[in-house]
Amino acid sequence: MQKLRLQGLMPVVEHLYQLDSQQGLRLLETWLLDRLKSQPPANSRITTIVQAIRELQLPPQQLGTTLGFTRRTLERKLKREVGVTPGQLVAYARLNRARHGLLATTLPLAEIALQCGYYDQAHFTHAFQTLAYETPAAYRKRKLSQIYKA
Repeated sequence: MQKLRLQGLMPVVEHLYQLDSQQGLRLLETWLLDRLKSQPPANSRITTIVQAIRELQLPPQQLGTTLGFTRRTLERKLKREVGVTPGQLVAYARLNRARHGLLATTLPLAEIALQCGYYDQAHFTHAFQTLAYETPAAYRKRKLSQIYKA
């Protein structure tokens, strides 16, 4: 099959009517891969920032300073590129770490709270409930009952 330079979706769709299903799939695959190749590469600095914040390696302010951004510039860039602020990324990362700790260990809630970067158990419970819509103890009980029921 000859390689077609179809720029928009409508010419591809119109051309599909002339092809059998195998040729149509190859055309769609080729068109999608060409579109993907033509996209600008993802901003690697933003990807690095998101990954570092998610892994809670550095506080967002310190990470921004390290990369040459002010706190506000970092917030704007992340909000524009990723859709969330550095603080929200940290909150989600802590929540994920806490969820893992609640299910993988039998540690008390206060200990998990400290390991996840919360000041105390009350702060942990409030933050967890705000994001997960249930307390850490209720989450642990529900998830463990689902695991052992299955």
